[in-house]
Amino acid sequence: MQKKYSILKLIKWFLLFATMTFDMVIAQNNALILKSNPYIILNGGTSATPVNLIINQVQTTGISGSGYIKSEGEFNYVDWVIGTGIGTYTVPFYDNTHTTSIPFSMAIGNAATGAGHVLFSTYTASATLTPYATYNATTSIPNLETEYPIGGDNSANMVQRWWIADAASYDSYTTFAKRPSNITFTFEFHSAEIHSQALASLGFQPFADNASETEWDPSITFAQLSSTPGTPNQVISPNISASDFFRAWALVNSSSLLPIDLLSFNAVCKGEKVSLNWATASETNNDYFTIDRSKDAETWETMVTIPGAGNSNTTLYYSAIDNQPYPGYTYYRLKQTDYNGNFKLFNVISSDCNTDSISSLAIYPNPINSVLNIKTGMANNNFDIKIINMEGQVCYTNNFTGNASFDLSILKSALYYVIITNLPGGELLKQRIVVL
Repeated sequence: MQKKYSILKLIKWFLLFATMTFDMVIAQNNALILKSNPYIILNGGTSATPVNLIINQVQTTGISGSGYIKSEGEFNYVDWVIGTGIGTYTVPFYDNTHTTSIPFSMAIGNAATGAGHVLFSTYTASATLTPYATYNATTSIPNLETEYPIGGDNSANMVQRWWIADAASYDSYTTFAKRPSNITFTFEFHSAEIHSQALASLGFQPFADNASETEWDPSITFAQLSSTPGTPNQVISPNISASDFFRAWALVNSSSLLPIDLLSFNAVCKGEKVSLNWATASETNNDYFTIDRSKDAETWETMVTIPGAGNSNTTLYYSAIDNQPYPGYTYYRLKQTDYNGNFKLFNVISSDCNTDSISSLAIYPNPINSVLNIKTGMANNNFDIKIINMEGQVCYTNNFTGNASFDLSILKSALYYVIITNLPGGELLKQRIVVL
């Protein structure tokens, strides 16, 4: 259940609990008018019960006047019913120290094609920036600290603040065609949120498809910090298309971008050899890949190094062959290294070519109406299936042996990820599906 507060109800609360007069906050034509610099604190929102301050006004004057709104939590939303409106919509956010105005603006060039609203929030972890801010109820910002101790920590190369602009109400991420397009964002942040690095050139980087907490889209562009007097910590984006209108945004040092968008990594037995295959949806500053192998998933040796594509916004496919896998299970992990030496380790997978062959692992049909079929080619092996939505939430889990079919009629029409895991072992397949 969401906590949705109308402007009139907020006025009543201010009169009861706040030290401000009635003329400081005014509700008029479903708009919020702030006078004499009051600030509204949104607090207590969670994934299950978000807090929504609803602005039911398609005009850009839905919030006006002089005052501030403090979100400082992912699920403390300003819920603006923009519909088919165009123009610049500005939410007058205040930072968590009550010292800095950090307005977040969204300029719409091309209107949406139907009814909808956008959820706005912005937040950091604390005044000291530790611990790191979380995303989607996780314990740390995804992929800033890798799951392996030797992985690189990229948190110092980003502005320590998240921005949420969630337009899922227009299309639930099944298509991006209905939402506004030709978008320009204006980000502002507190000086203390830059850490110690001189972030003179920043990239706008969104979570890819709002899918799982493991993937980032490549930076859309770079932009210099504003040189306008009074706004030294302001960054303005270029025009963003509807297909790039994702939910969560970060500002990242252009020389230390967050990881590539890996679509899949799997192992297939070819006789006594193992064919390793992976695909990327996008790459930024990608120097090369390394495949390591192990007998026990603890002690690793480098098997092969494959050059990366540098920068790419199209799907690319890679492969390598292990000519002499270990007896029994052989474990593999994929490592991606940027030009600046930063690297990321991906999920461990496994293969046992002394048992049945997994030469034709497949899921079909796609899109699906209700039933999803899985063909593994391994009649006696056990598997797990997990399906997650575009917000990283697990929507379905099950286990099976050999081949299987699953009734997914319980799922809403949307875009999902299917993850197949071999037991024992690791992830064999990760693929996007559309449920009609």
